[in-house]
Amino acid sequence: MAGKAPFILDDWQGTEEVTFAGGTFLAPRDAEPLLAHLYGDDWRLPKPGFSWSLSRVDAAEDGTLSTEQRTKVYWANFYAGNEYRAGSTFFEFINARPEMPATVIDIGCGDGRDACAFGSAGRQVLGLDQSPVGIEHARAKAAERGLDSVRFEVCDVADVDALGAVLDRGVADRSGPVVFYLRFFLHAIPEEVQERLLAAVRAHARSGDLFAAEFRTDKDSDAEKVHGNHYRRFQNAADFRAALTERFGFDEVLAEVESTGLSPYRGEDPVLYRVLARRSV
Repeated sequence: MAGKAPFILDDWQGTEEVTFAGGTFLAPRDAEPLLAHLYGDDWRLPKPGFSWSLSRVDAAEDGTLSTEQRTKVYWANFYAGNEYRAGSTFFEFINARPEMPATVIDIGCGDGRDACAFGSAGRQVLGLDQSPVGIEHARAKAAERGLDSVRFEVCDVADVDALGAVLDRGVADRSGPVVFYLRFFLHAIPEEVQERLLAAVRAHARSGDLFAAEFRTDKDSDAEKVHGNHYRRFQNAADFRAALTERFGFDEVLAEVESTGLSPYRGEDPVLYRVLARRSV
């Protein structure tokens, strides 16, 4: 807030419908105390160049969203306003590989872009994402295309128990290898969540299973982003490869590259690391 007048829960009088500029919307009842609290006692005066960073005098800690909460809000809004009809370039790369199995577990599937592309290519797919909005769009997309082989579940990978239960169901009825597929996901989660996720994948993977991931590396950290207002974590490709092969069981690297030119988007050409690895034992 930029004002010093207190405003507590008992001061809140609810909202009422008002008309303004030819439209109607909800506004707080008895709004003047709230305006004084937010903007100062002189809120009626025009303030050219008003800046929260300069004018704020206090902020309630319990009113601040955590990084995790802000991330969930961001992705819910993103999936509500963006849609991709075709699979990604990473899907095209992985789907064309001769080692590609018939079953895909798409972790961080978003709105089902690549999950549905795999389904259209004749594969069985389980898509997982923590965003209910993303999963709602994914299910609608699969239904529109008549993809009975593709299903989706809301799952927050930070919840190890929930993730383990979902992966149990995902591999229960398989008749052959599966690929654990993670596109543009690992750079969107904290390091400790990534560690738990990869440990869960290791626990469920069997000999012959594949791991496919694409993410931004530390070489991309300073590049300008089209979508800049959300959490990203940039990691070293060589360090990730070592962890994947030495600690998480996917010891046979079938393909890898760190480069630009892999997924250009609206003038942005990020530095990405792609890896496809197999568990040999």
